Amino acid sequence: MAQPRKKLEWKKEVPFGLTASQFGMALGLSGHIVHFVDYVRNIVGTELEFTGNAITDHGINTEPKSRALYELLTSTAVSDGGFYLLEGRLLGCSPDGRVFEDAPPVSSQLMSPSRKGNETKLMGVKNGKHQENPISIRIPFRSKSVRDDSLATTPSPDSPTASTSKRLARLLEIKSPYYALYDSTKRLCHPFGIPQQYLCQMQGQMAIADVDVCDFFVYLDKPVCQVVAWRVYRSDEFWRWAHPKLLQVVEWIRDGPPKSLTKDFKFGEFDYSRINVEPLIFPYDISNSKPICDNRRFPFFAKFVNPYMDPRRSREQEEILRMLSSPVTRFLFDNNHGLIKSEGVEYGEEAMMWCCATADSTGSISRCRNSLASRWCGGAPNGAAAGGGEALALLKPVDFSDYRVTCRVYTPGEPACCDSSQGCGICLRRLRFCERKLFSRLNPLASPPDIRQLTTPLCSQPEGAVLSVSQSDPIESDNDPIIVVEDGGTSSCSSVEVIS
Repeated sequence: MAQPRKKLEWKKEVPFGLTASQFGMALGLSGHIVHFVDYVRNIVGTELEFTGNAITDHGINTEPKSRALYELLTSTAVSDGGFYLLEGRLLGCSPDGRVFEDAPPVSSQLMSPSRKGNETKLMGVKNGKHQENPISIRIPFRSKSVRDDSLATTPSPDSPTASTSKRLARLLEIKSPYYALYDSTKRLCHPFGIPQQYLCQMQGQMAIADVDVCDFFVYLDKPVCQVVAWRVYRSDEFWRWAHPKLLQVVEWIRDGPPKSLTKDFKFGEFDYSRINVEPLIFPYDISNSKPICDNRRFPFFAKFVNPYMDPRRSREQEEILRMLSSPVTRFLFDNNHGLIKSEGVEYGEEAMMWCCATADSTGSISRCRNSLASRWCGGAPNGAAAGGGEALALLKPVDFSDYRVTCRVYTPGEPACCDSSQGCGICLRRLRFCERKLFSRLNPLASPPDIRQLTTPLCSQPEGAVLSVSQSDPIESDNDPIIVVEDGGTSSCSSVEVIS
């Protein structure tokens, strides 16, 4: 199982240290504590060490896709997870993601109370005394299997952490189970339906990273596409209970277990119901486009009004439901919807969805730098799809690790959209999944439109033309589009075949 280089260096330097993913085992939630201590002392680093299986590999490989779905449903841009160390470098964590928000002015920070009500936090100052901040080692967020190990200990200029106007709002923990969603019928999943070992992991991450909120997002991609999510809040009570016990286990790993540490030894139990948890995304079956209303499996959610069934749902709940039930979401994330070619970059019709983008005040999807399409077309000239707006072909991603989806945009009646002398009439866009408002405007077409009627003669494509996509310069929605290469000549860029 691939791990970031900095984490490996830390484990080599402090082999007895614990990461948040080990906290549940160290506290005895996954077997005997003495066996865990023996495993870390004598097995880790040898050929007998567990390095993964089909279930763990599935979780790692599905992580980028899971994060993309979280971004789409919540309209949230997720940053890299980072790597944090605390307590003399004895305890560490690497969350799956971080969400940054605009920070309030310094003056308002000084006046606002902390979680505990009687403390003020600002740049490591608590109750007038300087506090040592956690050591943050930035790890560019990719799938755990493809994260770049050539990293620095300081954020890059484009990282949210590089801007003083951003604050870390919450963490993201992603799980992709192999068989079914987590629910309360499974062992040690009470009282919320979240496995208790993951509650320990998230509480440890929040304590070490000094964050108050962590979203727990669970995505099942087979045999059906389903999703559920919780919002978990930091519990000082839990950390007061767990922290000394974790340091005790670290000591046993470093110095050897005492004779009193037998299979019968257990730490006192913690009442996990005292942790504050809220529903974030109620259980939903994307494959069948319907809520999962099973009070036996999800009794925690049954305590709340289900927004899928209640017309009085909030605007945010309405937007989440719109994307959950969208055919576009089902096309992108349901493995049973369309075929994905595991190798190569050519897409057949089975991996493409034709949509019409409804008019909106935010502007066109194409946004060509020299195009008149900076405004939306009110009608449907030249045979465009009924209802006006742009037509686009949405390509189903083979790889979700760049958290973008490619589409080909056709703007009705726009001659020479990219060049006054050699117009292509088609622009490629790389859309970020967090652009929920944009995706919500996409309506599938019953059949592919006649592209020759959508564009003017200047924009017609020669027979056998190839669309070329630059892999080295991904374009987000507010940047210039990737322009189509018309001549189909030799190019170092990958390409997708034009569907006529």
